[in-house]
Amino acid sequence: GIILVMISKKVKVQRVGEVLLGFGILFMGLNTMSSSMAVLRESPQVVEIMGSLNGHFAALIVGLVVTAVLQSSSATVGIVLLLANQGLLDMRICFFIILGCNIGACVSALLAGLNGKRDAKRAAMIHLLFNILGTIIMYLALTVALEPITHFIEFVSGSNPGREVANAHTLIKIVELLILAPFIKQIVKMTGWVVRGKEETEEEGFHLQY
Repeated sequence: GIILVMISKKVKVQRVGEVLLGFGILFMGLNTMSSSMAVLRESPQVVEIMGSLNGHFAALIVGLVVTAVLQSSSATVGIVLLLANQGLLDMRICFFIILGCNIGACVSALLAGLNGKRDAKRAAMIHLLFNILGTIIMYLALTVALEPITHFIEFVSGSNPGREVANAHTLIKIVELLILAPFIKQIVKMTGWVVRGKEETEEEGFHLQY
């Protein structure tokens, strides 16, 4: 990635280099965190805190708050993945932390839309409503069928805790999309109730520049 960015003069090749470089830094960071977190298994305080996350709703709130602070659901899921690998988190709790991540990830968009135009605020609100509705649906599904879903994830992941967390995250997002995609128009209407105002038109001076 570094070689492509520094040597090539073609913009497209540089972009490919930046992508490769980004993935390289991501995996190097995860590897560094993984080796550092191995020590946490020997800390009774950490084990006690993680073991106390028996409540599903409490786990959801933890995921929401941590993601809101970090402003990155990927970072939170990465931490959860590493903790699960170290045997500090049970898969049944990881599910609900991931659900909390979905809502916490909306903080960045909401902050970005604060000073934006009405449609920018609606875009952020669509993101929030989509994730809230998806989280509610998945929370109810997990509450009803937690054991079968957990066994399915363990089966497809080869009982590898890290893969289980990654696959659970992927499964949750795909199921949410499949369920909510047919109701996109209704979700857009709901944002209109929350962020009020008439539609912007070209007469008001807004138009495509390109």
